Amino acid sequence: MKKITSGVYIEDSFPGVIIGALPLGDAVLLIDAPLRPDDGRSWLATLRGIKGGADRTLVYLDSHIDRTLGGRVLESTVFAHKYVLREFANRTSIFKAQVPDTGTEWENCTGLSGIRWRAPHVAFSEKVQLQWKDTIITMEHHPGPDDGAIWVMIPDEQVIFIGDLVTLSQPPYLNNADLPAWENSLDLLSKNYKNYTIISSRDGVISDREIKEMKKFISSLHKQFERMARRHSSLQNTEKMVDKLLSHFKFDASYQPQYYQRLQYGLSQCYALRYLKLKDD
Repeated sequence: MKKITSGVYIEDSFPGVIIGALPLGDAVLLIDAPLRPDDGRSWLATLRGIKGGADRTLVYLDSHIDRTLGGRVLESTVFAHKYVLREFANRTSIFKAQVPDTGTEWENCTGLSGIRWRAPHVAFSEKVQLQWKDTIITMEHHPGPDDGAIWVMIPDEQVIFIGDLVTLSQPPYLNNADLPAWENSLDLLSKNYKNYTIISSRDGVISDREIKEMKKFISSLHKQFERMARRHSSLQNTEKMVDKLLSHFKFDASYQPQYYQRLQYGLSQCYALRYLKLKDD
């Protein structure tokens, strides 16, 4: 576990996403959940060591399986965007680990089948604030990587959790992406949170330079998809883009097959849902 400020911690040793915790005396705010049940129990034990409190509130930063599958183990009241709640309504009550080969983190973990979901208890549309004594936590809707993506801000600590908005050590998940909204969210982050410690769910603490690199990547991809749609390019052409796009990210060579598959799947889904549909309309 890493201490970001006197009141904010992150944990990056579990598979899935980098999770966060804000201990509040007799309560604790949790940012996303460890993917595996055993990791969730380990996380709860760690939280007792920092006096996290028994009153737990868990926030899902979007609907991705990597951050939501382990929610039940944490036995918390769950907050999320209304689109995440809608996604849960379309899921079976018990997760079945049928590997679709999409390059996600959970596909590399065993023993996940049969886990019951922890659906959100409280959903919101644009913005909600929580207050424990003098501490205020703000959750805001900022789509892009996912329609239900949100940020969690702790103004007193000048810390913000942005989910999958910026990811440079690995390719992003694009299958649910809204690229124009993603660009807008990156612009807002770069403009309004310069003095904040910014935490990405895949990279940890990031800099303004990395935000700009991500904006360049997303903007370029959006323009390329628009050109393809105007030319009536087929869905199969998205696979030709993978190698070049993968070169933008720095990672160990052992991850190449997984990340290739992630981009191949994500590009095809994004193009089919957001661009071929527009072209047909």
